[in-house]
Amino acid sequence: MRLSIDFGGTNLKLGLINETPRFVDFAEISLNEFPEGKAFLEALFDRLDIFLAGRVPEVVGLAAKGGVDLKNAEVLSDIGAGKWLVGKDLRQQFETHFGVPFILDNDARAYGLGEYQFGAGQGASTLVCLTLGTGVGCSVLNAGIPYQSSDPLGGLLGGHISIDRNGLPCSCGNRGCLERYVSATALHDIINKKYESLLVPDQDPVATFFSQGTIEVNTALSRELVRYQDNLTQGIVNIIHAYGPDRIVIGGGVSQSAEYFLPAVKERVYKMSWTTPKGGTEIVAASLGNKAALLGMAFHPTYKNYNS
Repeated sequence: MRLSIDFGGTNLKLGLINETPRFVDFAEISLNEFPEGKAFLEALFDRLDIFLAGRVPEVVGLAAKGGVDLKNAEVLSDIGAGKWLVGKDLRQQFETHFGVPFILDNDARAYGLGEYQFGAGQGASTLVCLTLGTGVGCSVLNAGIPYQSSDPLGGLLGGHISIDRNGLPCSCGNRGCLERYVSATALHDIINKKYESLLVPDQDPVATFFSQGTIEVNTALSRELVRYQDNLTQGIVNIIHAYGPDRIVIGGGVSQSAEYFLPAVKERVYKMSWTTPKGGTEIVAASLGNKAALLGMAFHPTYKNYNS
């Protein structure tokens, strides 16, 4: 069995996965339950031990949302609770604690690996996976191998491709970044500022935004939805021109509403992008939900190196 950890912005997801693959166990824990500072890793190991309950995994994989050095298993940069992982010798600490190999990668790469091996990316030659969540994650896989460059962030920054050089400022220092317009965070900002009526208890305002924007033709909300589709289209066209994928998988929380925005986006992308043949890049919604990154880490290509 393989222990996978998906270290998100607000929650920690844990999966114990067998070779099938099947989830033998799954848990989701709020990061607010963990102490800050030096005590964080110790508390993390305690929670992992409780989750395993005496079961011994053959490998441990951690998907982190920040900048990651895959070779040295180091988190280079992150914010929130992730900052307590930065600069730590995670391989040494995890392998000492569990006595099994440890693998670290960025969560967007892990998500893409999961979809490529077991989800909507199966059979693709060159795959790009965009995750529309708190930010916009991006990963590129060629023949199932994640793209990496001399920069550990290579292939991950699709969310920071600018679609408007005079656009909204981004925390990365750029302006008009794709994630400032199409992430769940961007949608929440629009809803909070303009459409408070969508803030209904026990309902996802993002899902309501898409469903209501589709139904209420010629309303301000419908025009907002069209702007969203146009922005996402521009970002996808740029990514197609940069990487030339034969398939793009759209994942993350926003993808749960793909039925409302993806058909129009695909139509626009096929008209605007240069591919051979025209419209040659397939665009589909992810199929594994919030377990894609866990599966990607459990069956990460690096694990093969330990068995060769």
